[in-house]
Amino acid sequence: MENSDAPPQSRSQPIFVAPGMDEKAPWQSIQGMLSKVFKVAGKGFVRCGAGRSQERHRIMERANVRKQGNAFTLIELLIVVAIIAILAAIAVPNFLEAQTRSKISRCKSDLRSLATAWETYRMDYNRYPPDFDGGEYGGTGGYSGEWRTYIVVTTPIAYISSVPKDIFQQSAPPSTVKKPGMLFEYWGTLNNIRLQAWQQTNTMYLIIGYGPDQDHDLSGANIAAPFNYMYDPTNGTKSNGDIARSNARSYPE
Repeated sequence: MENSDAPPQSRSQPIFVAPGMDEKAPWQSIQGMLSKVFKVAGKGFVRCGAGRSQERHRIMERANVRKQGNAFTLIELLIVVAIIAILAAIAVPNFLEAQTRSKISRCKSDLRSLATAWETYRMDYNRYPPDFDGGEYGGTGGYSGEWRTYIVVTTPIAYISSVPKDIFQQSAPPSTVKKPGMLFEYWGTLNNIRLQAWQQTNTMYLIIGYGPDQDHDLSGANIAAPFNYMYDPTNGTKSNGDIARSNARSYPE
């Protein structure tokens, strides 16, 4: 029978202590193992942190290289500006010349429309419209009577739906002397001194536009040799001379 007076066993006594082994040995062994595990894990964390830092550094270097590759140097910008200036120097004169040629075509087309109206009027009245500002039919003379001729071809019968304006008078500078309403000038009688030099070409009337030089060259003292003051594109797109249309031909052709 066990002695009930024996002191109870301590609960903290390890139950796995081998005979002859120190009681502290197992705990020291476990502590050493845990220490080694923490050391290895710590090295892994350090290596992981270093790897992430190096990766961030590489990413930043690639971004910097990319930024430097997208930037322009001063020499590259100067080259681009020079190329743009050269292209502008080539394109702008060509654009202005094309614009002038377009106005010439517009002017000749308007004169052709007026000539068609004049010929239709002649079929009805067996004569061309009167030149009021040239003194025909009691005209007052001067530019102020030009509009009366255009009234004749639009009222009461509209031989032309609308009276065109001289495109070169419209674009002329304010200092240029213009006809009222910027109408084309009309020389309409064979007996008119202004048409005497044209009799050799069987010219019965002449409708005149200002031309690319935007002034009236075929007037005053120039009527003695009018052919010298007609526009000729071979002298340059924007050369002196007027654009005109007669019953015989167009100037220039």
